Amino acid sequence: ETLEQMQDRGPAALAMAARQHLKVHPHDPRALRQLADALAMQNDHAGETAALVGLLDAVPEEEQPEVLRRICDSGGAGALTTLRRTLLAERFKETDPECAIQILATVVSSQVDDPQRPEAILALAGLERSREPERAARLLQELQEAYPLHPTVELARKRGWI
Repeated sequence: ETLEQMQDRGPAALAMAARQHLKVHPHDPRALRQLADALAMQNDHAGETAALVGLLDAVPEEEQPEVLRRICDSGGAGALTTLRRTLLAERFKETDPECAIQILATVVSSQVDDPQRPEAILALAGLERSREPERAARLLQELQEAYPLHPTVELARKRGWI
């Protein structure tokens, strides 16, 4: 009720009320969502990302893709480790392939020496094979060139992708 009243007063009041509420109820999804919204309105991208990461852990699994998309859209995917992003993409590749593709793209665009990157390239290529075969081919080419001795290259060969 207090959060709704503060929403009428503006984003700063809503953010302050949400933070106070979260001190007592740190995993309240509604308060975390309202905090993220208020911080987004204030252009506090780091704060918004932190609230969204907290929200990701607080919402049920079926609501997580929406939160993940918002994290990616706001440029905050780096707040999650590449391992966690890869695991989340694996979890949602069947139920929400668009979300999985978006998450994997953030891992693929990470540093070349990131240990999760070859697996992410292979997984993204697998998801893109039927949707965008040219992109999948480019990803597999990059996988071969950047990681010629990595087990994912051999796996791609065994699958007949290379």
